Amino acid sequence: MRVRDQAAGSTSLRAHVGVLALLLVVLGALGGCSRRQPPTSNDSSPPKLPAPVGSVRPPVALTLETADEFLRWVAMVPISQKQTIRQQIAAAAADSRVVDALTNRLLKFPVTDHTRHLMILSTLGEIRSPRAIPSLKQFIWYDKDMFSEVASGPSTGVKTSYFQYNGSSEADSETGRFLAEDRTNLHCPLFNLGGGSDDVTNRASVMLHESWHHWQHAHGFDTSHPQCRGHDCDYYYFHTVSQFDFGALDRYDTNPSHLLFHSPYQIAVEFDADVAELSQGWVPVSVEQSARNYGNNRLSSQFVNSPGYTIGNPRPW
Repeated sequence: MRVRDQAAGSTSLRAHVGVLALLLVVLGALGGCSRRQPPTSNDSSPPKLPAPVGSVRPPVALTLETADEFLRWVAMVPISQKQTIRQQIAAAAADSRVVDALTNRLLKFPVTDHTRHLMILSTLGEIRSPRAIPSLKQFIWYDKDMFSEVASGPSTGVKTSYFQYNGSSEADSETGRFLAEDRTNLHCPLFNLGGGSDDVTNRASVMLHESWHHWQHAHGFDTSHPQCRGHDCDYYYFHTVSQFDFGALDRYDTNPSHLLFHSPYQIAVEFDADVAELSQGWVPVSVEQSARNYGNNRLSSQFVNSPGYTIGNPRPW
């Protein structure tokens, strides 16, 4: 009797185990169908995080012998250390040889490094020496070709100041400026009537892109772009929508195991995608279509690693 009960119990246990195994298989299959994997790069190498800005370099005294070294140093100093720069300039303000060295460099034409010339002007302005006034007047009223030619073709007779003009770029951002506030410059192509960049949606995404360079600088990241196919690009850092709550877009995490980061072109593209897919009802259809076109053009050409996603397709996360 005991043997028969044990056999019956054994048979019942095997039946329960079989049913449980079947349920696990079914649930596993259903789970596999319902889960969507986040997109991955078509490039075998993972996205690389921009290198953090290096530590502040020790001050360089401004003297006759170190004028060029001083200008190179200030180019690397963050704006948070501008008082240190002012201290070095103040220590040399009474040295007429330093003033002459700077004005000689100011009047060296043609200008090939616009940024360096801006630093020379800023340094002379901070020195406030009457000795520099004649050279500054000569610089202001210089009526010959001050800059190297940047384009071929017949002359239009228009004189352009290349300190503020860029005929090919939509915009650029200046971060860590020497003795000045950081800024974003919006250039003519962004407003040329009928041009390829003249679009309200594009202007909005370009301004977001440029603002993100200032975010990078504020958080200690390199603000430059990597190059791909002969132009500026960025890495695309994959994430799910739920990883960035509303109002938390500026959050980041550089831990490789749970990397959360946005590059400037990625910010622009995600803005384009939201305008194209999640706009309010009063937004014109033409704006949605424009956002989709600009965003998809950027997705196909502005990233080192291919995102593998186009705006208009179901989001794969």
